[in-house]
Amino acid sequence: MSESGPTPVENQSKPKPDIAEYVEVLLAYIKKEYLVGIGELAIEAGEIDISGKSGAEFDEEFRTYLSEKVLNSEATLLFKQTVDFKSAILTEADRYYETGRHEFAVVFYITWIEHWVNNMIIGACRRHGYNVEDSEKLFVRANLSNKVGPVWNLLLGDPLAPSIIQAIKETNDMRNGFLHYKWPSIALDDDAWDTRYKKASSTARALIPQLIELEDRLIYGNRRTEIRRVIERRFESPGISKMHDE
Repeated sequence: MSESGPTPVENQSKPKPDIAEYVEVLLAYIKKEYLVGIGELAIEAGEIDISGKSGAEFDEEFRTYLSEKVLNSEATLLFKQTVDFKSAILTEADRYYETGRHEFAVVFYITWIEHWVNNMIIGACRRHGYNVEDSEKLFVRANLSNKVGPVWNLLLGDPLAPSIIQAIKETNDMRNGFLHYKWPSIALDDDAWDTRYKKASSTARALIPQLIELEDRLIYGNRRTEIRRVIERRFESPGISKMHDE
């Protein structure tokens, strides 16, 4: 009697992915994130004021905003939509940090911080009613030190904590040292070099959650997660989904 092994299953193969289904899911995700982005931009620009409003009240106002300002072909948006790369930038920063490439981590962390500062400033300009061209000139021409100092104070009225300003300055100085040969005045010793950049990247990494919390407090009244959920539920409504498809 011969030994018998496992019986092969003929024609058994891993099922091919359903491309149409994948595309449908991807498009649904893009639409949802697009609507969330519109809602957040409207709040940041002061076009929707959520102060003192319940989730249901914001939901109704956002629906009206979509109909009148976004889905209406005759309407003109008061802001330009841009791609937000902060998530991808932060992913790269964390990857370099976790692999010990702290010089590169510093570059990506301070880039994320600059994007965050610019977004906060341009949003404040819109809330004050400044036109897009003048707003862009302001945050393009001002250096980072001025943006987190006098420009921030004038536009947002709530000065950044000295510890935050100092952490941003130190990270920016280390970035400039690495990219633009503006080296800090330390001996060119490998241990000293690595220690300085590891400290700078650690400081910047710890700062970013503080900035995210600050944005939530200043712009969303500590309700950003709630607002996002309201918008996501609105996206699931067949009416809005259909309106967005047309």
